Amino acid sequence: VMPFLQATASGTELVPAVLLVEAPPGFTYICPLTETVYMPQYSIGLPADTTCSVDHNNLAERNKLYLEIPDGLKGDTRYAFTVDVVNARFVDPLRNVFRMATMLNGEVVEEATTAGFQLAQRMDNTRYIYDDVREDRRVEASANIVTFILGTTMAVTEATVLEIRAPIGFRFLDACDGQVGWATWVPLMLPFPTFGLCQGMGAADSSMENIARLQVTGPWELGDYGLFVTVMSPMFTPARNFWGFTIY
Repeated sequence: VMPFLQATASGTELVPAVLLVEAPPGFTYICPLTETVYMPQYSIGLPADTTCSVDHNNLAERNKLYLEIPDGLKGDTRYAFTVDVVNARFVDPLRNVFRMATMLNGEVVEEATTAGFQLAQRMDNTRYIYDDVREDRRVEASANIVTFILGTTMAVTEATVLEIRAPIGFRFLDACDGQVGWATWVPLMLPFPTFGLCQGMGAADSSMENIARLQVTGPWELGDYGLFVTVMSPMFTPARNFWGFTIY
């Protein structure tokens, strides 16, 4: 799908190739694209001049990601890209598909659909706990210990990974062993499962400094756990001041 020049009343303009990625209803995207850290085999990234756009103000359009590609897309080529998705509150099983289409001048050239994914249950009992002894709310504090209650929704016996996603601006150490773990000072909690190494993802990609992954070797029971994380605080309160926790 290659771009072309089109004559208009004001002169000549380039009509770029467009890649549309349409998610199930209720989902939306965050632009710009995220760097693809692990490129799939036999794939290449999209051209560097690719631009990303989403109409978040239109409910009917906010699940559509438009990637404009002035250099065009080659035939018989596998492209890979990474984009952050904001999940819907629930998924309609009958409409749980992602649609991808290449377009030129508003016309579909090729399209394909792929199955969507089931959302994990919300960890509704997970919450922040204020701790005036350990927490350091000063600007750019280097060892701010933040405490949470982590509420699981099911028992898991196999080894897992606990991913902690702090608001953008907070930073984990690249080697965060001892910086994330059992908050023993929170009362009436289950004993935290045994765990191994902790890795700050900024070591692989500086744009992921707000993410840490803890290797959990022991089982999770159904219930509540005390969790602490140690982060370096930003200079300003982030606009999207939300924490995320995922067990996978």
